[in-house]
Amino acid sequence: VVPTAAIPVAMPPAERTPHGSLGAPISASYCSSLSDEQAALEQERKWQEKVEADAARRKADKEERQRAAEQERIDAEVEYLKGVHEKWQELDEAKRKDWERRQRDAEERTHKLKQEEALSKAKEAERLERQQRLQEAREQLLSEEKKKLEAARRQRREEEERKERLREEQEAEQAAKEAKRKEEEHRRRKELALARQEQERQNQEQLAEQERQDREFAEKMAARAARRKQEMLESQSEEVPEAAPVHSTPEEEAEEARAKVEARRKADAEAAEAKRLAVEAKRRADEEKAEERERQKRQQEEAVKEVEREKIRAFREEREKEQQAREAEEQRAEDERQRKEQEWAEKQAQRRASAVEIRLKQEEEKAHQLEKKRKEQEEWLLKAEKVKVEREKSAEDELKRKQEASATAAATPAVPKEAPKLLPREQGPCVYTYAELKTPSRIGPAHIDVTRREDFLSDAEFETVFHMSRAEFAALPPFKKQQQKKEKKLF
Repeated sequence: VVPTAAIPVAMPPAERTPHGSLGAPISASYCSSLSDEQAALEQERKWQEKVEADAARRKADKEERQRAAEQERIDAEVEYLKGVHEKWQELDEAKRKDWERRQRDAEERTHKLKQEEALSKAKEAERLERQQRLQEAREQLLSEEKKKLEAARRQRREEEERKERLREEQEAEQAAKEAKRKEEEHRRRKELALARQEQERQNQEQLAEQERQDREFAEKMAARAARRKQEMLESQSEEVPEAAPVHSTPEEEAEEARAKVEARRKADAEAAEAKRLAVEAKRRADEEKAEERERQKRQQEEAVKEVEREKIRAFREEREKEQQAREAEEQRAEDERQRKEQEWAEKQAQRRASAVEIRLKQEEEKAHQLEKKRKEQEEWLLKAEKVKVEREKSAEDELKRKQEASATAAATPAVPKEAPKLLPREQGPCVYTYAELKTPSRIGPAHIDVTRREDFLSDAEFETVFHMSRAEFAALPPFKKQQQKKEKKLF
C-alpha cells in the first residue's frame, strides 16, 4: 500500500505531456470504461511504479556515471601524482647530478688551482733559478769585463811605460847628441884656438923672419953703402973730380936705407897687422856667425824640444783626461747597470708580490664564490625539500579530501579536471629555459640571482645559446662575459 502523502497528485489527462517518459496518453474511452476511483488508482499506481522505476534507473545511471567520473578523476589524480612524483624524482636526480657535477667542477677547480699553484711554484722556482743563472752569468760577464778592463789598463800602462822609456831613450839620445855636439864644438873651438895660436906663431915667425930679412937687408945695404963709400973715397983719392955733385954721406945713406927699411918694415908690419886684423876680424865674424848659427840652431832645437815637450805634455794630459773620462764613463755605466739591476730586482719583487696578492685575492674570491654557491645550493635544497614536503602533504590532504568528497558526491556528475601542467619554474630553481630567463625579472623566475641568469641554463641549452661550454665561458675576461650576456639578453 502506497502512502497517500507519497502519492503525487494525479495530473489531468489533458495536462500530461503526450511525449513523456510514461508512454502514450490515456484515452478518454478507456477512462470511461473503468470505474472512476479504481481506474484512477490503478493508473496512478502504475504511473508511480513507472516513475519510481525510471527514477531508480536514472539514479543508478547517475551513480554509475559519478562512480566512473570519480574513478576517472581518481585515476587522473593518481596519474598526476605519479607524474609529480616522477617529476620530483627526475628533479632530485637532476639535482643530484647537478650537485655531483658541481662537486666534480669544484674538485676539478680545486685540482686545477692546485695544479696552477704547483705550476706557478715550479715557474717561480724556474724563474728564480733562471734569475740566479742570469745573475751568475752577469757576474761572470762583469768579472770578464773587469779582467778585460784591467788587461786593457795594464796594456795601456805598459804602452805608456814603453813610450816613456822610448821618450827617455830619445831624450838620452838627444842629450848624448847634444853632449857630442858640445864636445865637437869644444874640440872645434880648441882646434880653432890651436889654429889661431899656430897662425899667430906662424905670423910671429913670419914677422921675425921679416925682421931678420930686414936686418940682413939693412946690413947688406949698410955693407954696400960702406963699400961704395970706400970706393968713392978711393976714387976721390986717386983723382979729383972737377965738379962733383954733392952726395950724401954714407951715414946719411945708411940712415936713409934704414929709414926705408924701417918704413918698409913698418908698412909690412902694418900690412901684416892689417891682414892679421882682417883675418882675425873675419875669423871673429865667422865665429860670431857660427855661434849665431849654433845659437839659432840651439834655439830651434830648444823650440822643437819645447814643442815636443809641449806635445808630449798635451798628449799626456789628453791621455790622462781620456783615461779619467773613460774611467768616469765606466764608473757611470757600472752605476747605471747596478741602478737598473736594482730597479729590475725591485720591479720583479713588486711584480711577484702583486702576482701573489692577485692570486691570493683570486683564490679568496673563488673560495668565496664557491662558498656562496654552496650556501645558495644548500638554501635551494632546503627550500626545495620544504616545497616538496609541503606539496606531498597538500597532495595527500587533497587526495583524502577528494576521496571523502567522492564518497559523498552530489547527484550531478563531476566533470574530471585536467591535470595541471608543471611550469618550468616548478621543476626546481636549477634549470630554466632560455625564454624564461631572458624575460624581465618582474615576470620571470622570482627566486634566482638575476646577475647570474646563465647559471640556471642546462648544459645543452647553455652551449646552444653561447656556442661554448661553461668552462670556456668561465675562462673569459669579465668584460667579455658581460658583452656575451648583453648580446643574449641575460645581463
